[in-house]
Amino acid sequence: MEDSVDEQFCQQIPKVELHAHLNGSLSDKTLLKLLKEKSIVNFETASAIIEKGCQRSMKECFDVFALLHSLVDDASALRTVTKSVLQEFEEENVKYLELRSTPRANAQTGMTKADYIETILSVINEYNRSSSNMLVRFIPSIDRGKTLEEAWENIKLVEEYYLSSDGVIPGIDFSGNPYLHDGKDFIGPLLHAKKLGLKLAVHMAEIKGQNDEIKAFLELPPDRIGHGTYINESKGLADIVRAREIPLEICVTSNIKSKTSPEDVKNHHLGWWNNKFSSDELSHPCVLCTDDKGVFSTSLSEEYYKVSKAFDLSKRQVLDLSLKSIDYIFADESTKNQLRKLFDSSACVP
Repeated sequence: MEDSVDEQFCQQIPKVELHAHLNGSLSDKTLLKLLKEKSIVNFETASAIIEKGCQRSMKECFDVFALLHSLVDDASALRTVTKSVLQEFEEENVKYLELRSTPRANAQTGMTKADYIETILSVINEYNRSSSNMLVRFIPSIDRGKTLEEAWENIKLVEEYYLSSDGVIPGIDFSGNPYLHDGKDFIGPLLHAKKLGLKLAVHMAEIKGQNDEIKAFLELPPDRIGHGTYINESKGLADIVRAREIPLEICVTSNIKSKTSPEDVKNHHLGWWNNKFSSDELSHPCVLCTDDKGVFSTSLSEEYYKVSKAFDLSKRQVLDLSLKSIDYIFADESTKNQLRKLFDSSACVP
């Protein structure tokens, strides 16, 4: 069928990526390269875990996360991985990327949190100056797995770079292990960031039984919701999200491999928010994203393809899903309009 969506079509369409964690987005190829450059004691074990790719178990996914933090321990490694991730997203025909990462210091290598931010900003600024293929922004993250004191420290640090970044830092991300700490404890620094003018992308409802936390987050309110997997289990909370039209960052493969979503994509909460795509118009703002494309062995093109097959979408519907994502980026209307013109002129338009 002429209107049938295939993997090539999903690769070729222009796309927006709004939920990508830097370290988790590293390809296996880059990880193996770093392994060889670093003094990793259990090289063979680490290599075996990395090369398992899509056959990686959940335990092995977390093993990779731990490995990542041990590899990206200085400014040189950070520069290498940032450049690599930008190149990989460009090759996927991503036209606008918001890359997120938690500022980290390393006493052994002497890298400070300021060094971490400055290194990423330096790579992004170099890329934006030299390439017109993709516009990149940096979203510093607040890790709920760390202390409240560290959250304030990171917010204050981001504040120092926010105005001087010339728009490269438009907002912050709140993320981390959802089983750790009470998210309500972090409302203070998140509110402070919002008052500064920073946009908020908040991971929430990744696990069950956190309705009080979700309610507190929604009172901020966030500008986008990361995952929001179990929000629809509470009509009251879902009604608030719908009424405020807060966009959801949807990471299908990540949710399935994390076992927070059914294996059948048709039963993913994306379908609930959009009435299984049964009408021409989307019923709630949703953006397809990868989360950690390296760790979960996926790509943004693959996410579009999986969703298109699960909900039997036409080429026009897939392109509209991608085009609509522009509405939810952390950028001004001028930037959004430029992207819309670029998308409209795409050779992929049916």
